[in-house]
Amino acid sequence: MTTLLSRDQYVATFSDERARMETDPFNVPFVWDYVHEIPKQDFQGFEIVEDQIPYVWEMGEGKYEHVLVGTTAENVFIVILLNNEEEKVHGHYLLNLNEEYGIEDA
Repeated sequence: MTTLLSRDQYVATFSDERARMETDPFNVPFVWDYVHEIPKQDFQGFEIVEDQIPYVWEMGEGKYEHVLVGTTAENVFIVILLNNEEEKVHGHYLLNLNEEYGIEDA
C-alpha cells in the first residue's frame, strides 16, 4: 500500500537541519518495490528512471529521510519519505522543482 502525501504533509517532514547522504545504500529493493506500487496517476504523467536515486536527504536528527527518485523530466522527482522512528515508508510526493521555482524551458 502506498500513500500520496499532500504538500503540507510533505513539508511537515522537513527540518531546519538537513544533511545530504550517500545514495547507494538507498538503491535497494524495498525502495523500488514501493515505487513500483505507486499508482500511475500519482506520477502526473512523469515517468521514473529505474535505479536512479540522485539525492537522499536526512532531516533533522534522522527521523525522516527523503529519497529522491529521478524521472525523465529535469528537476522532477518522486520523493519517497522514510520514517526511521517507525522503520517504514511514510509516503511519497511528486516534487516538481520547475513548478515550485518557476523554472521554464526545463
